[in-house]
Amino acid sequence: MTGMTAIDTSPECFSDDFRDFCNYIFGTLCRADQRRVGETYLHGLLNCPGRKSIRRMAAITPGRHSEQSLQQFVNQSPWDHEPIRQRLMTRLSRSLRPVAWVLEEVAFPKHGRHSAAVERQYVRSLEKVCNCQLAITVTLTTDQFSIPLNWRLVVPDSWGDDADRRARARIPASERPRPYWQYQLEVLDDMALDWGMRAAPVAVDARQLATAEVLFASLENRGLPYLAQVSSSLGVRFDGQARSLNTLASPAGTRSPWWNRPYWQGPVSDLLRRFVDATRTTVGWRDAEDDTIVRRAQYLQIPVRPPAADVPAVPPAAPPSRQLIVEWPLGTSYDQDHEFRSTAHWKPIVNGFSGFSPRSYDELAATMEKKPIPDAVWGMLAQRRATLLLFHSGDAQGEIAMTYATAVARGIKEGRLELLRSFWHGESRDFVLRLASAPALDLPRV
Repeated sequence: MTGMTAIDTSPECFSDDFRDFCNYIFGTLCRADQRRVGETYLHGLLNCPGRKSIRRMAAITPGRHSEQSLQQFVNQSPWDHEPIRQRLMTRLSRSLRPVAWVLEEVAFPKHGRHSAAVERQYVRSLEKVCNCQLAITVTLTTDQFSIPLNWRLVVPDSWGDDADRRARARIPASERPRPYWQYQLEVLDDMALDWGMRAAPVAVDARQLATAEVLFASLENRGLPYLAQVSSSLGVRFDGQARSLNTLASPAGTRSPWWNRPYWQGPVSDLLRRFVDATRTTVGWRDAEDDTIVRRAQYLQIPVRPPAADVPAVPPAAPPSRQLIVEWPLGTSYDQDHEFRSTAHWKPIVNGFSGFSPRSYDELAATMEKKPIPDAVWGMLAQRRATLLLFHSGDAQGEIAMTYATAVARGIKEGRLELLRSFWHGESRDFVLRLASAPALDLPRV
């Protein structure tokens, strides 16, 4: 922690350094009693062992403030936290030069339902549903350590019009449910615009983010550089050498629908299959925990653009605005995850067409990618004389898993599906269902 001053906050006394720090951080509070309670509260956070409850923090600073005064300061006293955070950021920016701002999701598990914004909801970072508060956080990352800087609670839709819970949790009228990506931008705007912090590249895991494209475009509009981990299903557009790309993985005698276009558009996984033989760069780095170990991997950088919803005959003349960076395990000629998925179900690889899928399946797959899955999918399955539907509950992740599960539950409730069997498959369950449009099967029911 070079360049930072060590602060003595031992329980025996409040050192001069600690008092000076508190006087600066809490200097925006108008009332002297609030500044003193804030000093006691910060001392308790730094020194209270175990669970940092209000009662335990008051107990380690006898004679300073009562449990009631600390509780009122945290939960009821009207003071603005934004200037305090801004002063903390200003203090940090004098000593640290951030490498990145890490945008993350943090869940706070709860047992009840009356804490502010608590709800039973899907947590992307945990890949499961739990009763919790959900927050978007920004962590300042340096070469040595990371510090949480800014955060904001996500207000679930169920809290929008629940006047009783909002009043009990003292949620301001201005705090309303809004799109997930908007919370992500708000915490960044606080720092870059309102607090005037020196911007750093934004790092974010967007693999399970349905609104990834909206987030990327918003960051670009703000001039904030970013590095995002994306899903293989993310749509991209490649403007160069499209005709040669379109000939790859196309069965003899057939042509891609993009054949006559000077560009290619589709999911990341399909684009990578067309770059299997491209020259890659080998990068090495020392292990973070043992610098005697050198890690290596191969990387490929592909210029891409955002996909166009209404594709014109000729692509715009502007250069690609993004770089798709792909990592291959060293010693292999392909990206294992994407290559495995590209030869999954419905690919007739026995006749050599490993990159080909029937047009009827492409139409079905496009319908099932919609959120929510429309009822038209049942008619499409019936037209293809489908009999059984096998639902692997552990295969999909994030919002995709929730979309599939909702469609299956709705199908059972509406009589479109009949559950025949379920069994464990690893740590999740598989479900065998019969479509109502199919003939009855002589199988034991669940």
